[in-house]
Formats: sequence, C-alpha cells, structure tokens
Amino acid sequence: MPGLKLQVTTAGRAALVNAPNTGTNPVLISHVGLANAPFSVSAALTALPGEIKRVAAVGGTITADDTIHVSIRDESDAVYDCYGFGLYLSNGTLFAVYSQPALLLGKAAAAMLLLALDAVLADIDVKQISFGATNFTDPAATTEMAGIVELATEEEASAGNDKIRVITAWLLKKILDARLGAGSPSAFIRGLLGVTSAALHSN
Repeated sequence: MPGLKLQVTTAGRAALVNAPNTGTNPVLISHVGLANAPFSVSAALTALPGEIKRVAAVGGTITADDTIHVSIRDESDAVYDCYGFGLYLSNGTLFAVYSQPALLLGKAAAAMLLLALDAVLADIDVKQISFGATNFTDPAATTEMAGIVELATEEEASAGNDKIRVITAWLLKKILDARLGAGSPSAFIRGLLGVTSAALHSN
C-alpha cells in the first residue's frame, strides 16, 4: 500500500533526543497497538484511543530517508476491525500514530493477520529506529533494496508514467511490437543501424 503519513507524538519525538540535547538516541519499536475505531490524530497523545490489542510481532526496516517498512503479525484467534494503530517503543512510549475513517483491516478468528505497510515519518531521523523482530519483513522493492513489487497493467505500462510498478518481459514485448511492429527491429532496420553506427565511429 502507499506510504501512510504517521503523526509522531511529542513523547516519541522527545525519546529521540539525547539527555544533553546534542543529538539523537536510538529507539526500539517493540509493539503495535490496534484501534477499533477512528480517532483524532494528535502529537499530544500518550495512549492509543480505542486500543483493543497490542501486538509484539513487529518487524521492520528502513526503506528511505523518511520511510520505514513495518510488518505486523497476529496469529491469535482474536476477532476485530482496525481503523488505526500506534507504534510503541520498548519502554512503553507511544511513538507515532495513524488513523483513517475507513476500515484499515479486519481479522477473523481463523485467520492470521499479516499487515505490511510503509510509514512516512517527517522530520525524524529514521536511521535511529530499530525493531524488536527482524525475522519477517517484506518491504517494497527499490533501486537499493530487494523486496516485493506490483506488476503494471497494460494501460499503466503503455502510459509510462508509473515509477513504482514493474513491467514483465511479455508485456514489454507486446508494447514494443505495437509501437514498432512485430519482430522489430527488422533485418533492414538492423542493417541501417549498423551503417549509422559505422559512420559515427568513422567520424
């Protein structure tokens, strides 16, 4: 899913500042609290409104200067709907929160919850953030990091405007054939290209 813009709490921001106020402290995100109703996001929050469950199975990694990838897993038989969540530090501090009016996810008793999301944290040194669990992460792929990708549709590939979705070899050939003709470049065009290349090298 697209990066969700989280609100860092005042307490969370304070946890990043070292005692002499000369730099930053590393922090450990160890739990995620889940809220069963939308709530008003505020930096002043110290507890997650409507929290119904706190999950310790949290994995994560840094994917950009302002973005962390978070994976949340709940293998319990709990049943709930979730409209928001909060990231808790290992000392219990509510570090950051997110809420939306529409349902974010729902969990049935027989289902395992596995939520993966990218969280954008403005004005925060995300390099100081680590996670309690590192054995399960599936970040979005970037030019710097291996990860999961979404395949482009034919319309998205033809438009050529999407910087995130990837194109398969089959679809690339189909688009090139549609624009240049099937089997392009032809032997004739390859010959012309060879003549042009030779002329350029001779100059």
